Amino acid sequence: VRVAVDPVDGGVSFTVADLDAEMRRLDELGVPYRWSDIPDGFGRQAFVQDPNGVIIELTEPGTAGRRPVT
Repeated sequence: VRVAVDPVDGGVSFTVADLDAEMRRLDELGVPYRWSDIPDGFGRQAFVQDPNGVIIELTEPGTAGRRPVT
């Protein structure tokens, strides 16, 4: 199930380690969402809307821009 959610309206964002697992959970719960890749390898994100209309962004970071641990 997918829904048209406008990420420009503001909301709250959480970083997740496994966006696929989170989207499976949303599917299991029947929660509509929209997902997309973040350009240039910066990761992926999914957007859901809570009952009050607040946009919740789930972001799985990509590898672009990461500095190696030394």
